[in-house]
Amino acid sequence: MRLFLCSLLAFVCLMLPQALYADGGEVPTPAQFIKKAKESRIAFLEVVSEIRERMGELRTRQETETYMGMLGDLLEVSRTLHVEKLGGDPVGELGRDLSRHSLSRGWLFMEKEDTSTLLLHHEWADPSDAFDYLISFRNSYEPLRTRREILPDETADFQRSLSNIHALFQWAQRKKHPAWLLSAYCQLSADLSNLILQQRLYLFSQEERVLWTNNLSTQGGVSDFLFLLENEVRKIERETKERVHPLIQYLLLVPNLDAGQFGFTLST
Repeated sequence: MRLFLCSLLAFVCLMLPQALYADGGEVPTPAQFIKKAKESRIAFLEVVSEIRERMGELRTRQETETYMGMLGDLLEVSRTLHVEKLGGDPVGELGRDLSRHSLSRGWLFMEKEDTSTLLLHHEWADPSDAFDYLISFRNSYEPLRTRREILPDETADFQRSLSNIHALFQWAQRKKHPAWLLSAYCQLSADLSNLILQQRLYLFSQEERVLWTNNLSTQGGVSDFLFLLENEVRKIERETKERVHPLIQYLLLVPNLDAGQFGFTLST
């Protein structure tokens, strides 16, 4: 019976391609969408279908955010109407599709966005889509590895990136996403921190040293940092004595590093 009902509702949605509002074909506002969705289960599914049809027309981040902002209200309406009794998860599926659309478009810059914006675009995301976004960010800073120096304003950008990575890690924990995604956030934090430390090792204040070493969030990250310090120590005889003091300060920080500070200890 449930299968028949689901098939019937899907047929109805497919056979009603007309606009939700016959007032010149204008795109309904979020309030109009929600009002329509509250009418009945069929009307609710029509709204979801209408938004899904418009997804291919979304050309800007702002347009996508308009629909993402409706998902919470749609979820509440679905619970009120007991849409779950029909089977499936129409709001969750729509949210995952909107997130995939957004995260794959290159609109979001980890080093520039405020945390609330990133969380909005990730809230409904599938773990694999969140991971793909991480990989695209990592690829974006790969060219910096061959640079002789990372500039101060770039360091500030990466500091914002670290803050956003922490927030996304907490989002993944809250959503109970797989351990491999949590691991990816930890590894990215450690990799980014080691990159910055390698480039600006002798230019940081003590406060900045603490900040960046505290983000070495895996055992592998700490090991890479110790290897960096070891290489610098070996060069002391060839360098000025002015480099000795910063190295000592870094070494004093090592015993306090907690590779499990994200709440996920890695053994890489």
